[in-house]
Amino acid sequence: MNIRSFKAIILLALLFAGFSHNANALDVKQFVDVCQSEQAGHQQFCNSYLGGALDAISVLNEIAKKDGQAPIYCKLETQIFDAKKIIEYVSSLKSKWNTKNAILPIIDYLSAIGGCESNADEK
Repeated sequence: MNIRSFKAIILLALLFAGFSHNANALDVKQFVDVCQSEQAGHQQFCNSYLGGALDAISVLNEIAKKDGQAPIYCKLETQIFDAKKIIEYVSSLKSKWNTKNAILPIIDYLSAIGGCESNADEK
């Protein structure tokens, strides 16, 4: 990820924080715990959180493309935006990324499977 994309992520985070003063970012442990919960409403929350994250990442991806930067993913969103697979991937990193922001492994997943040769070369 380059500095321009990082700045865009920070800008989006600040914008989202301005709309809700009580909202905190989920860390990986919280995200996995909610998404794997059987309690009513948790799946709906998980899908909403993931949908919002994917929307934000999609915007960042378009900004990167327009600015001539390496995009996060190159495949069509319909090919890679699979909630079940993303949740499984994030869950597999729970012990490693436990206290990291939950969006970071989502970006990592999209970058890894997103079909961009430049991202594959960096790994």
